[in-house]
Amino acid sequence: MRYSILVFILAVTVGGLYAAPQLLIRQTVLEQELPFALSQFTNLHDGGDAYLQYAREVYDGHFPPRDLFFDYQTPNIFPPVPPLLEASMIFLFKDVNMAYIAVNFLFSSILFLLFLLLGWVVFNGNKLWSIFMGLVGTLTPIAIHLPYAFFSADNLANVVLKNFYPAVKTFLPTLFMARIEYPLMTHLIYLPAIITFFVFWRKPKLITAVLAGTFSGLLFYTYFHKWVYWVVVIGIAFLYTLLFQRSNKHLLFRFMILIGTMFLVCIPYFVNYFEYNSLPGAQDQILRLQLEIGRSFNWSSWPHYLSYLLLGVLVYLTFWKKLEFRNRAVLYWIFLAAAFLIWNVQIVTGFVPHSDHWPRAVSPLVFLMIFDLIYTVVKGSRFSIGRDAAILATTVLVLMSVLLVAKKVVNSAGFISPPQNILKDYTFPKNIVGSWRWLDFSLDEPTVVSPSFLSSTYLAAFTSARPFLPVGIMVPLPNFDLEEMFLKTNKVFGVDQVVLEKRLRDGQGLKCQEFCDRPYTENNINSAAYFIYGLYFVNNVESRPYKIPEHKIRELAERYQKLQLGWGDVGAVYVYYGPWEKQFVDADLSREQKLRLVYKNSSVELYQIK
Repeated sequence: MRYSILVFILAVTVGGLYAAPQLLIRQTVLEQELPFALSQFTNLHDGGDAYLQYAREVYDGHFPPRDLFFDYQTPNIFPPVPPLLEASMIFLFKDVNMAYIAVNFLFSSILFLLFLLLGWVVFNGNKLWSIFMGLVGTLTPIAIHLPYAFFSADNLANVVLKNFYPAVKTFLPTLFMARIEYPLMTHLIYLPAIITFFVFWRKPKLITAVLAGTFSGLLFYTYFHKWVYWVVVIGIAFLYTLLFQRSNKHLLFRFMILIGTMFLVCIPYFVNYFEYNSLPGAQDQILRLQLEIGRSFNWSSWPHYLSYLLLGVLVYLTFWKKLEFRNRAVLYWIFLAAAFLIWNVQIVTGFVPHSDHWPRAVSPLVFLMIFDLIYTVVKGSRFSIGRDAAILATTVLVLMSVLLVAKKVVNSAGFISPPQNILKDYTFPKNIVGSWRWLDFSLDEPTVVSPSFLSSTYLAAFTSARPFLPVGIMVPLPNFDLEEMFLKTNKVFGVDQVVLEKRLRDGQGLKCQEFCDRPYTENNINSAAYFIYGLYFVNNVESRPYKIPEHKIRELAERYQKLQLGWGDVGAVYVYYGPWEKQFVDADLSREQKLRLVYKNSSVELYQIK
């Protein structure tokens, strides 16, 4: 009973340490009578342009979330489980900002419990080690940045050592699991998949087979790299069973139950995928999300291979030499073999999306193995040395746990008076937020046109509106259609061709007008290439990521010059015109006979197209 109370208190503490910096920043921002902006939007290129928008779509009644920009609904390549989880908090708080803070509090607490449960399973119910694993898994980046931590002394210090030293005061407004979707939401499914498969491997019962298969199947709806890696793990494990334990018919049968359950759960995923893949713009969208093409061996990842090899040797020395641990050694070698294979899956498939994301799938398993190696060595020394070693190990674990929690308490306390360089990133212009609120409460999923990708991004997250100007990585449209919508939007607003070309060339020469020291405002000016093409040109010899080749810019300029259309030709019902739009065009829309003013404040106007 006392242990359960302690675990509950620690879970709430972990959640509080995740939510506290955001709540304290929010309080300070509101005291300054400014609207609070959630941290996910401080870097639009790191998830603020996609993930929360789909949660808002679920909140608006569309599940699975498919299309944010059009009335017609096309299949979506983005996984539906994370936005569903986030939307549950939007339903509760009716506010995206508070929902994000609530998600950080609740789901980080759950992650602590999941890491603790993983430790409980691996350490055979050792309470102290399980708690320590839960704290380290959630309050440090170790579980998501291995084996990077061992690639340099600086990495080791930043990822591991400094997290146990409260005197180091580097204030973090968000802790390490806070980012939506990865790692916060995806680990809510990934950790149960690991736990249930670990239990199945040790005790292959029917119930553990079904549970492991269910969570493995749910990974398909959670994160691409994790389900691919996990399928490889299960495939190697089944092949090993088939080759070396085929006489155990009960084990083979239960393994087939696991695999069968996984495939039953993931059937809707493949139905959606084949439907999606038939769309004319599917391949363009995948390339915008970055698809690395080729069948060459991935030599550049040799530090990872070396770390897997060293870890495999340690598994041999620690587990394989002891008969009772051999089954576990085999499992860990399977994890490592799968890790090596996925780095080179392109040899078989001829392509791979975002190869640098594979550590996101592997790192939790490396974390598990290293923790188990340390635990086994310490446990062995306790038996060989005696009671003093046991007392020392307990003392060290308790001390490190206290230091770790103290470090995060110090971090949270630093936001009682937030540093100005951090605080400025958490505010939006008041008049812009006011227009979002009016639009959200007054209109039902209106189609709104604006030449600003920033407005499109935020309108999709904070309102029910469907922006006419889509973000390229989020829609399965051909590049040509995206280009046409970008050109039409600028043309109907009267954006000068010189300005248009500047937008296509990183916004060089364009001037900011409001909240110019905010990172998102810079994105409004210089990120047209990213918002249209994403990483489409990453492998182009003429260009670099987020850069449009000159021949493409010349082509778009020629098409823009020939384009003729009016407000009724863009396919939108409302026109949004505010500070971010005025960075591209200074227009008096009140004189437009085709437009009727429906909302206005000191800096934003909203018109209805007659």
